[in-house]
Amino acid sequence: MSGGSLDGPRLKLERARVHLEDLDRRVLSFSDMQAQHVVIHRNPETRKIAWVIAQAEEPPEDLGPVVGDCLHNLRSALDHLAWQLVLANGKKPGGKTEFPVWNTPEDFAAKSKDQVRGMDPGVVAVIEESQPYYVSRKSIGTTHQLNRIDKHRHFHLVVTSVESSMLMGWPDDPQLYYGPVGKGGAILLCGRIPDPEVPMEYKPHFDVAFADGPTAGWPVQFVLRGCMDAVLAVVRGLAKRAGLPGSVDHLIWPDGPLGV
Repeated sequence: MSGGSLDGPRLKLERARVHLEDLDRRVLSFSDMQAQHVVIHRNPETRKIAWVIAQAEEPPEDLGPVVGDCLHNLRSALDHLAWQLVLANGKKPGGKTEFPVWNTPEDFAAKSKDQVRGMDPGVVAVIEESQPYYVSRKSIGTTHQLNRIDKHRHFHLVVTSVESSMLMGWPDDPQLYYGPVGKGGAILLCGRIPDPEVPMEYKPHFDVAFADGPTAGWPVQFVLRGCMDAVLAVVRGLAKRAGLPGSVDHLIWPDGPLGV
């Protein structure tokens, strides 16, 4: 094989990584702000104590476009890859050349012919193995679905309580709440008021999640990280199979893929 390059897909993946890291920073800042609006309610009669949302902040509305930009670059990385795979086979890409994403083997067989025209048959076989009807490639389908949603409407995001950090010293097993939060909602209940002499600490943590769609309830960073891991794996595998020069290995997270 000759021709083709990994430059286009690499640049798209690098840009997606920039958006994802920007999102990480902004969600962390938002979480810290929301945590400042958590107050403690003590009931001296029942000796119960609760950590309650005094003011529920809305996620910044401009987070949605950042999510969309990340998804657009991930989906575009696959389409840039498809173009280069045709060139790598010594053929000329056409107006319908793109990376196919279909939900069933039957659809892939019937509808992907023009999309993969000019590619090496071995490469097409690897693309077929990357389809979301295989459980291990589900995030490829998620990337495709969310990118299509972003083309037509703004993402609806919600605040969720996702984790907490506690030290030893709690007198009862605390009841922690994980999920969407609103004003007046309790995120931690304790059966009786703790002994003031016992050192304790509780730090609520919040995240931003999709409110609806195929990933409803899932934190946006987790979903996008899974999408990027999946696209990166496909790009690396197909680049190796087609002999495309270049590398995207520098984009692999030190802790490896999430496996989602």
